[in-house]
Amino acid sequence: MSENKTIYPNDNQLSLEANGLLSTMLNIPESDYHTAEELCTFSECDSLKTIKAALDELKDSKYIICVDGKYAVNKLRIPSMKFV
Repeated sequence: MSENKTIYPNDNQLSLEANGLLSTMLNIPESDYHTAEELCTFSECDSLKTIKAALDELKDSKYIICVDGKYAVNKLRIPSMKFV
């Protein structure tokens, strides 16, 4: 039986908000391919403004892509991340 691994970004240049959002998108399959508004439902404590700022940061760092208003993890960046 294989163990489930958790994927963590290995980038100290990302803010805590961006790290948390990316970790959520990487490790919870239901959180990939969503709009900013839909991603807000995964964390009721964060505002849409906070989520959009984190998405912009992740997009600028090329950790995520945006297609037709939906955000998804850039799967090409996963090999450079930490698996625990």
